[in-house]
Amino acid sequence: MIDAVILGPEDAGHLINGLPIPALYVVGKDDYVGVPNDGSLIVPGGHISPHEAPDEVAGAILRTLE
Repeated sequence: MIDAVILGPEDAGHLINGLPIPALYVVGKDDYVGVPNDGSLIVPGGHISPHEAPDEVAGAILRTLE
């Protein structure tokens, strides 16, 4: 799975969508590796969203776990 995310991020959606647990795409607005789709949360920043937008990412995690 990690190879699909790193080498072909556009191909990783089906892997994540099939998880039997709550999942959410958190994509940095300027991220070149993101996998945006209709269920994505787009946050400020690039590839290191937890560092660049910690409040938005933390909130998204908490909402997903509820």
